[in-house]
Amino acid sequence: MKKFNTPAYQAEKDFKQHPHLEEQLENAWSNYVKYCTINSIMGNPWSSTYDHPRSWYYDPLVDNVIPTEQNTVPIQWNAFPNRINHYFTELFTKEFGGTDYEDKLHELADIGPAAFGKKYNMDLTVPKNPCDSSDTGTKPFGPSGPRGWQDEYCEWAVTRDENGDIIAVDFTHENPEYWFHMWKVSPDIVVSLYQEILNNKNVKKEDLYLLDSNGNPVIVRETGEPAYNPINKWNNGPDATPEGGGAVHLTSPPNSLGAEIYLGAAATILRVKNNQVITDANTLICAAQYGQIYRNSDPRIGQNVNSLVYNHQQQITLTNPIALYGQVPDFDQFEMPATAGSYKIEDCYTVVRGEERNKGITFYPFNMLLHTRFSVPKGANFKLSEIKVKGKLLKWGSQIADTFFVQLAGTGKNLHKENSLKNFLR
Repeated sequence: MKKFNTPAYQAEKDFKQHPHLEEQLENAWSNYVKYCTINSIMGNPWSSTYDHPRSWYYDPLVDNVIPTEQNTVPIQWNAFPNRINHYFTELFTKEFGGTDYEDKLHELADIGPAAFGKKYNMDLTVPKNPCDSSDTGTKPFGPSGPRGWQDEYCEWAVTRDENGDIIAVDFTHENPEYWFHMWKVSPDIVVSLYQEILNNKNVKKEDLYLLDSNGNPVIVRETGEPAYNPINKWNNGPDATPEGGGAVHLTSPPNSLGAEIYLGAAATILRVKNNQVITDANTLICAAQYGQIYRNSDPRIGQNVNSLVYNHQQQITLTNPIALYGQVPDFDQFEMPATAGSYKIEDCYTVVRGEERNKGITFYPFNMLLHTRFSVPKGANFKLSEIKVKGKLLKWGSQIADTFFVQLAGTGKNLHKENSLKNFLR
């Protein structure tokens, strides 16, 4: 492999009319992922114990291993923020009753802890150190940020009509680093992509500038141009309106590509407690400190990578093109209203960015979705809010998030037929 490709090979589309800029972006992107890979293999030998060397994670630019169906496995998790379920199911059952607690969990996942706490006069706190049961301290539920609590590498924004009914939900899995690199190559293309994704020609370049405390653009010394603000007015919060909001790419602090690669490499180190190799997902998180306990994503990624090393004695790398990819929802969990006529739930589903199937030159399992949207087809005689999800009317975007998975993939090195990773899935 000569370079790391952009997520779902998206640069080929984003810069189709500008091949010289596409080459510039792809080279810069590959260098960035290479840096993340080298940094992740190094680990932290300076201030963290037992975090180096991470010799079971390999660099695919150095070790020429081609991803195939035999040596590559998917790692998937549910897109709904599991820490909401873990910390608040019991509390909400007591506060709202056995029939309403699920609705309130979905509402929290949509509007966030600050708005939810204010609405219901509740102080949503979690253990300060969930890995230490003797620590009785608490802290506000997070992570911070306008969509910080949506921390499963899936964030969404909901568009509602004047009656408060859902008319669209946008889901994004795109890492912010890709957009930083695009901005450096061509801010104008970034602006045009915002306008296209949001279907809003009102997006202006200055809307995307990072501003200082005096409201002036922060200038990047390297380029002399204004810096990009990933939490700008059009990629900010869980609501989308004509005046602002929307979900273009990920913004929650844990939802970054660098964190994903670092986690993958850290998880290759086997951990032992009381002379027993640790295999439990959350115990591994606490031992290695490579992510957040009780998430769907971090524990699942760490446990799967760790298990591949431990059970199969294989060096592992995240599969190119490295990214977080949404998966197609389980449409069987949806029920259309009688007014839908011949329309099916699939007609309400659009792939905005990415691909349902890999179109690259090497193997990548399942879907490579970067941005998807639920909305009613033009001319249809029903509302999105009339659709049922798992038997209940659609009120919250998180109800949809509960029907699909997010994925990355890992590729093993030097596999033997009898030790195929394909057998690991059985």
